[in-house]
Amino acid sequence: MSENYDKEFNIGAIIRLDGEAEFKSALNGIKKEVSAERAELRLLNETYKGQANTLEALTKKQEVFASILDKQKAKVSAAQTGLDNARKVYAKLADDIQKGNAAYEEASKKLEEMKRSSDTSADAIKKQEKEVETLHKALEKGNANYQRQEARIKSWETNLKRAEADVIRANRALQDNEKYMKEAETATDKCAKSIDEYGRKAKEATEVTTSMGEKVKSALVNKATDMAVDTLKNGVEALKETMYDVSDASASLEAQTGLTGAAAEKYQKTMQEIKGDNFGEDYRDVANVMAQVIQIMGELDDADMQNVTESAIALRDAFDMDPN
Repeated sequence: MSENYDKEFNIGAIIRLDGEAEFKSALNGIKKEVSAERAELRLLNETYKGQANTLEALTKKQEVFASILDKQKAKVSAAQTGLDNARKVYAKLADDIQKGNAAYEEASKKLEEMKRSSDTSADAIKKQEKEVETLHKALEKGNANYQRQEARIKSWETNLKRAEADVIRANRALQDNEKYMKEAETATDKCAKSIDEYGRKAKEATEVTTSMGEKVKSALVNKATDMAVDTLKNGVEALKETMYDVSDASASLEAQTGLTGAAAEKYQKTMQEIKGDNFGEDYRDVANVMAQVIQIMGELDDADMQNVTESAIALRDAFDMDPN
């Protein structure tokens, strides 16, 4: 490699994909804070069960809704920062690959000239051949990382869209609750009449009982017939997620891929991270997609497994695509 490219091209730089973990950590930290706020909301629902339309209950819920909205906005900011960084790394990789191609071409040209020259020693040719091979491998790795970074960008774009949608939902919940608060403030009994005692719109209560109730009753073989309206509406998603716990999903992953118990166990945390990012219907669904990834790409490190699996699930859900 000539001195010109010694200064411009760093082989190590083209192999690395920098600056991903810190941005994901920031986003995941905010997601955990939102989860904590939602747990607080569930506690309030239990505390004021049967009197959720009272001014006291609505006021306390308003505080939590406001906090959730602030954190959802912070999540948008964190996702945007992560996306900006992913695009920056993508551009840097493109620049590194361009410089690497130029360095490889120059090194290859120099090797041919050395082979044609009678003054070049065998050791010098061997050394140049090694340099050409090193550059070639670096370019292969760089091009592979370039493709992986495209997937990272798509993953961050998905994160951003999800975060923006969450802000819309959180803002709507805050506005609705504020409307009920104002109604309760002016009522003689300090209760909002347009929602029932469980905090739902009264006109929707019957619909929830019939449509949701029948679906849950059928799915759970009559185990949900005695569920209250609030459990039906708020608990269905929780029931879906707890149908298969992490250990069962891990066992499924092991069975589908032939992984050893230890190898499957190491992916449990990754599985939890993916589900914590709101990807997949439940842990079994996440395990199934992870199994497909392993079958096609082999065992990946935790970060790559999470990125590829989340991207596969996002594409599947958005465009009805087979993860394969």
